[in-house]
Amino acid sequence: CYINTIFYSKMCINIWDGTKMLFPTSFLKVLDTDCAFEPRHGAAIAPAPGPSGGAFFFWTKGGMIKTCYVSKKGVAGKIMDVTPGRTAAATTDRDGNIHLVYYSNGSRYRKIFVSTLDALSPTGVVTDRTPAFRWSNTKAASYTLELTRDGVKQPLVPVSGVVTWTPGSDLAVGDYSWRVKEGGAFSTSPYSPAKSFDVTPATPGTVAPAGRTASAPATPTFQWTGTDPTTTRYTIELVQGAEVLGTLNVDSNSHAIDWTAPLPAGFYAWHVRASRVLAGHTVFSPYSEDLSFQIGVPGLTTITKPEATDNFNPGVQTIGFSWNGAEGATSYKLKVLHNGSVFDSLFNIADTNASLNANFWPGYYTAIVQPQNGDGNGMWSEPVTFEVNREMRPTGDNTLDQTPASFRWSRSKDATKYLLKVMMYSQSSRRFEVVRERWVSQVPSGATPSWTPSVALENGAYRWSVTDYADSKANYTSVSYFQVKAPSRPTLIAPSGDVASHTVELIWEDPSETATQFQIVVWNNGEKVRDTGFLPAADLLKSPGVFSKTFGFADSRVGECTWRVQGKNSKGLGPWRDASFNLLP
Repeated sequence: CYINTIFYSKMCINIWDGTKMLFPTSFLKVLDTDCAFEPRHGAAIAPAPGPSGGAFFFWTKGGMIKTCYVSKKGVAGKIMDVTPGRTAAATTDRDGNIHLVYYSNGSRYRKIFVSTLDALSPTGVVTDRTPAFRWSNTKAASYTLELTRDGVKQPLVPVSGVVTWTPGSDLAVGDYSWRVKEGGAFSTSPYSPAKSFDVTPATPGTVAPAGRTASAPATPTFQWTGTDPTTTRYTIELVQGAEVLGTLNVDSNSHAIDWTAPLPAGFYAWHVRASRVLAGHTVFSPYSEDLSFQIGVPGLTTITKPEATDNFNPGVQTIGFSWNGAEGATSYKLKVLHNGSVFDSLFNIADTNASLNANFWPGYYTAIVQPQNGDGNGMWSEPVTFEVNREMRPTGDNTLDQTPASFRWSRSKDATKYLLKVMMYSQSSRRFEVVRERWVSQVPSGATPSWTPSVALENGAYRWSVTDYADSKANYTSVSYFQVKAPSRPTLIAPSGDVASHTVELIWEDPSETATQFQIVVWNNGEKVRDTGFLPAADLLKSPGVFSKTFGFADSRVGECTWRVQGKNSKGLGPWRDASFNLLP
């Protein structure tokens, strides 16, 4: 960790080496004197490239940006002038070059090339057996790569004019190191520090155990696939939760083994890896993906009712829950959450369904089911979240003759306050923008929260929302729409999905029944291909309350089409509504 400050015009630094500071805090290392202190801006630090590390420091002195390299051990190099300016900021790219931003009659930028030859990649475990070798660019005309496999040097590789090289064929499995130098094979230039990587055998595939074993305890037989001829050993690892229960090493001639002792009821997972064992140069493949299995405890279940798209009105009611039977289950537990907190739980349910009678407040409800038997509890099901709507007035796409007398909504039991927002549709930004925002205190049980606007709303289309808060925690947000004298959002009926005919009829409704004109716009693959401007509603009438417009498209027009409709009357414009279809060849 590199630290700096300008203190009494001295450029002072310290370095934390991982265990201690290199310099006592009462006697910091001073790089330079008569330096400029810049309020609210510290001197810049950029990491130096290469394995030797260190850092470049940048500061201002006499209107000039200065730099100095400092090693990990705190040894400073020569101080150099960079450029006239001040307020430097710097970073290092992956090739080790420095990018400097500073101020000098405006913001300035320059790139500082640092000629440090360093092997960059590959490193670690390599799964691609023709990896791209890459090193820093020192602008040399040619380079030479030296590869060592399992301690044995391979033929040198000459590379001209570029800083990458890719083998023409697969590298053999092995433990590799590599380095690079400038020039040809007989060049006296020093080699870069070496990088190491492993080319491993192919990762095996897991076969069994998987799923559920009915009786407990049980001794599972592990089976896997693996055909890499370089493999000399397989390693099985058994896991339960975050704990590794044990490992088994198996000769490469075998692809099955029994666990060492019976396992009690519970959930388990296992994986396998392949090894090429060679003294001092053993390489391991990555472990396979985990394969889960269970012993004794019930299998999985899935909730079938309610569905995630279901909506209910608030109030006292009975909501039914059902789920698929889990293998081996003798009973079930149902838990229901409201806005993330436990709402109710039902225990020892013998069947695969249950009903919950309660006062359902507005919000999001999440149901989960856990199968159970004498050996223990199964896994919780995937959660299903459904919504209990908040009743709001005004609501729907109603067009009103004047500003609503009041805004009213369903009370939430646990709320301490509500945040109400009224947003008006903007034709310029094509979105709803906030025009009113009010906090409303909670009302007594049995009362209805409300807010009465003190100023009339302009003619136009509105969206309004209510969020209930439990102190500072925001819970459920509900949304509704209305219009003041302007038309509502059209309801787009057809087309949707794939459309084969290139003569397409667009059909919509006007829920407010107040639009006297409509505008229709169509895009094909992002390109606007139709814009009717405003047309008389009477000319588009298909049947009472239903309107349409037919367009012909060239045979070359295929792919996704988006269409939108907007209503208009003498009082204003309504909001757009969009839909899509796919035009087939």
